[in-house]
Amino acid sequence: MGGAVAFSVDAEEQQVRDAVDIAIDERGADVIKIGDEPFSFLSRKAVPVMTQEQLNIVADQARRRRLQSTMHHSMVESFRRGVKAGVSSLAHAPMDAHLTQGDLDAFKISGCILDPTLSAFYPIFSWKMGSDRSNDPLELNRLTKFRDKTYTFADIAEEYFIPELRPSVMNGYKRCASGKPKMMGIMDASEFFAWSEKTVNYFENFVLLYEHGVPMTTGNDNKSPCTPAMMDLELQMFDHILKGKPDGKRLSGAEAARIATINSARSLGLEDKFGSIEVGKTADLVILDGDPLEDFRLIGSRAAALFMDGKLAINNCGLEVESNGKA
Repeated sequence: MGGAVAFSVDAEEQQVRDAVDIAIDERGADVIKIGDEPFSFLSRKAVPVMTQEQLNIVADQARRRRLQSTMHHSMVESFRRGVKAGVSSLAHAPMDAHLTQGDLDAFKISGCILDPTLSAFYPIFSWKMGSDRSNDPLELNRLTKFRDKTYTFADIAEEYFIPELRPSVMNGYKRCASGKPKMMGIMDASEFFAWSEKTVNYFENFVLLYEHGVPMTTGNDNKSPCTPAMMDLELQMFDHILKGKPDGKRLSGAEAARIATINSARSLGLEDKFGSIEVGKTADLVILDGDPLEDFRLIGSRAAALFMDGKLAINNCGLEVESNGKA
């Protein structure tokens, strides 16, 4: 649950704290999400954001209320502001420039978690646009092949959307593939979908953070056609980007499992209930047909069986459960 809560640009400390309390007490917020976008890549204009002091207060009030705080960002300046404020997690990665070693060290020390949302780049900022093919680097070719052969839009439409919405997903794909996408059939949207230096920066900053050992999750706040449920595509994007580097390695099953379970639970402040198999935790367990430690692609795939709160909820493999609940 939730809802947007705003305060004036000159709001003082108590007004900022009151806004956080309203989000929790009146809007039922489970997590405090902060928007920090000093510059809009679409409008190419500066956008008002909180002062550093206000941002610090929001993160602090969330901690006082025992909730996580996550911050949307896409610029190095915002990355630094979020880390300085002590937010629980950062959504996305900087697109405008590369992070420094100091940025990487500060993030690691802060205890913050990164939610890279790599599958957001499956449908946006990742297409050849128009007749100009100068924006056609090796990495774009790799991503195009991945999209066309590994996990197509047709697969997404069939697996994740009800029949009534599948044509919309496919139409979006066709508009992007045409090189001349339009919003509402009128406005040129190529700037939003075209591969550019911003995408390259994003991927390279992700690799820097990953190789520096910062904890990451599999969340995604993107809209159609990639939904938050698509954990498998998110992990495949992890692997795709990592192995594209000269010394890149494939994503291991153990690391993928950690990212998808305990790290993701921690990012939501739920690691005391979910994310690992321990006495006292909620028994939400998935059984897969194979070993995800050997093949990370099984994570997020069709479940052979699923237990929710200790009860068998999905049984695609004929699993027999004894009267005492044991399988």
